[in-house]
Amino acid sequence: MKRKIKLSILLIAVAVAITPSCKKDNDKNDNTTKTKTELLTTGTWKFTAAAISPAYDYYGDGNSVTDIFSIMKPCEKDDYEIYKTNGIWEYHEGPTTCYPLDPQEFSDSWHFADNGTKLLVGSDEITILELTETTLKARYTFEDAGVTYTEEDTYEH
Repeated sequence: MKRKIKLSILLIAVAVAITPSCKKDNDKNDNTTKTKTELLTTGTWKFTAAAISPAYDYYGDGNSVTDIFSIMKPCEKDDYEIYKTNGIWEYHEGPTTCYPLDPQEFSDSWHFADNGTKLLVGSDEITILELTETTLKARYTFEDAGVTYTEEDTYEH
């Protein structure tokens, strides 16, 4: 009888030890790759970094910077974006708003261009530098007072 109990305990111990490794093997063998649309439309994207070149006077106060995110107000840093599968992009002011009279959210259309290397939001063309399950890095250019600026933004969820 003691031998059966010891054997049962040994089998349970082996089963417990093997089960997690089988799960890990199954996860490693999962070759499911999400599409760019699936990656972009899953969850909300929160702004986490913004760099610009050359230095830019972001607030028009005479102070030019290259790290825009470091000078942004908390009411700007809590904003987030949502890309919906129906081609609608939403911008949300987040829990705190800088301008209470502005709408809490606004929207526009979005779609991919150039084999998914560019994102068109309304009339803005954005180059996708990185798109993963947790990170979106994008670059766009704009002109102000005859100077062309390049901004790279990072979003996460």
